[in-house]
Formats: sequence, C-alpha cells, structure tokens
Amino acid sequence: MCIRDSSFFLTVYSYAYDNRQDNEERCIRNMWSILENQGKKHTIAVHDIADIVEMISLPKNIINLAMDTFWNAWTFIIGHELFHLSVNKEMPEMQEEYAADAYGYQILLHLIEKQKREEVPEGMKVYFENMYLAPVMLFQYFAVMDEYRELSGESIAYIDHPAPEKRQNHIFEMFETDVPDDFETDEGNELLNLFLESLESLMSKVYQKYFF
Repeated sequence: MCIRDSSFFLTVYSYAYDNRQDNEERCIRNMWSILENQGKKHTIAVHDIADIVEMISLPKNIINLAMDTFWNAWTFIIGHELFHLSVNKEMPEMQEEYAADAYGYQILLHLIEKQKREEVPEGMKVYFENMYLAPVMLFQYFAVMDEYRELSGESIAYIDHPAPEKRQNHIFEMFETDVPDDFETDEGNELLNLFLESLESLMSKVYQKYFF
C-alpha cells in the first residue's frame, strides 16, 4: 500500500467545489490519467508536469483540503506499516491486516487529539477533526482502482488482504470504541459524504467518456 502525492484528492475536491464545464473536463482528464498510470499498481504517484501546473492554480482552500487529506492518509499508512514491522507473533494474514489498520487509525486519532491540545508543532498542523475519516477516503481510492481494473478485463481477488469495502467498514466499526467523545465529527461526516458523492459523479462521467 503506497501513496506518493495528492493528485487524486486534488482532482476530487476540485470537481466537488468547481462545477464549471472547463474544470469538469480537466478533472475527467486528470482522473483518467490517474487511472491509466496507477490502476494496476494500487499507488498514488506523480503525474505529468502539465497536470501539476494546472493543479497549483486551484483555490487555496481546495489545495489545503487536499493536502490535509493526503497527510492524514499518509499518517494512517505509516502507522499501518509500523504495525507490520513491530508485530512479534504469527497472525493470520487477514487478521494482521485488520490489526495494522486499527493501529494506523489509532495513531491518526492520537495526532488529531494532540493538535486539539495544541501539542503539534505549527508546521505539522494538518490533523484537524474533519480529517478523522481520511482512511475511508483512501480505501475508496483503492476501490476505484479495482473498479477500473475490472472494467479493463482484469479479475480482482483478495486472498491475503481484505477488500477496500471491508477495510472501510472496519474503520467505521472503530467509531464507537476509538473516536474520542469530544471529537466534533459532524464536519468530518459532511466532508466524507461530499467526497464520496463527488467521486461517484466524477467516475460516472470518466467511464462514460472512456469506456461506454
């Protein structure tokens, strides 16, 4: 599981907040580029420089939102991989993946708590409460990649890793036990819904243009 830049998040948020036709066309083109470059690798990686030049002209609030999502997802991934490095007992592969996700998510929640207490350095203040569902957005990215691979004729089978939907559900299940009671979750829930709805709409237009 790898993430290397924020093009995916930039594209989805740009589509969500700017419904002009020229921006819609750009987002469709950018998303197709992401699918073509990363659809068979399960990574988020650097794209063509022309796409990046277009992206940096986005409004500052959209860039900040995308970058915050990126860093929160990246933090979750680091925590996930740290669990794999530190586990000292044999576990079934599926069980270990769920445990690694739980560990990564607990680290992310801990950092959000620390920022609430003003214990995070100024240069690291990306752990806002509205980002508490960033891992769900990350798994939706992987679900989109799987959908693209299936449309491209590839068979998808999860043997040693849970499917993205199951990993999303696992994060949701942790809501009752791990998310602190004093978290303001309404904005985070609204942000997730906006993200998922915008992604679904964008992907339908991408597939209409390139597949159907």
